[in-house]
Amino acid sequence: RREDEFLAEFLDRASKKILRAGDIVTRVMVAALLVSETLGRSGGHASTLRARHRQLVADRVDATTGTIRIGDIMHDFDAPGGSRGRQPGAGLAQHRALLLKAVADWLCLAPCALRRDEGGATWNVVLVDGEPFVLDVLFDPGALYT
Repeated sequence: RREDEFLAEFLDRASKKILRAGDIVTRVMVAALLVSETLGRSGGHASTLRARHRQLVADRVDATTGTIRIGDIMHDFDAPGGSRGRQPGAGLAQHRALLLKAVADWLCLAPCALRRDEGGATWNVVLVDGEPFVLDVLFDPGALYT
């Protein structure tokens, strides 16, 4: 995170908002909402997410190493038509789950596991009062499911 200025800025802003919440459930939900907002939102706002993600990766991948930092896909980019838009980045489910895991760990929000199935689907499981919940960061950000 020291080498990723956009990630560091996000963590600074996010920590101020998250830590204002009074209880663990609210903190976890706020974290999920912030991750979703910065990585492309949800619902209708995310309808072009996959295409925007492909474009961001193509524009920002390090040609020498083939790597890209999470911060490179989480900040504003040129809007269609060349105008500078205040648009969020574009992170797919696996990027959102990874960022949420990092936020939960770095800010000590709640125990959080990053899970992935054989097909590559990625999600987070958080422990709230000793109970595991799947935390949605894509379709209904902040929702907790048993």
